[in-house]
Amino acid sequence: MQIHVVQPGESIFEIAQIYNSTVSAIVGANEVPNPNQLVVGQTLVIPIVGSYYWVQPGDSLYNIGQRFGISYQELARVNMIPVNQPLRVGLRLYIPPGPKRRAEINAYVEPIGDTVTPALEES
Repeated sequence: MQIHVVQPGESIFEIAQIYNSTVSAIVGANEVPNPNQLVVGQTLVIPIVGSYYWVQPGDSLYNIGQRFGISYQELARVNMIPVNQPLRVGLRLYIPPGPKRRAEINAYVEPIGDTVTPALEES
């Protein structure tokens, strides 16, 4: 869970994009009477699907991005930090979830009533 304080000009859609979330997930986690009328300074609970990483000595956005399979530009964007800003050791970075992998299935279904082939019996 993440807390977001609404800034001037922000919409719930933009906030959802920042955190790689959805409008319905944010509305569902908060008592928002009208999601189209956010108030500056209002706090919103953002359900988090990704993970966090704490910056270690020698880390950069680039090498952290490489480690987690995300571009350094996207890592900077979701954490709202400038791309060229040196990272402070101990800084907590949000790592959004990667794309869902396609499941690969390799199966053999033996027809009903058939017997095991001789090649399989020899094994």
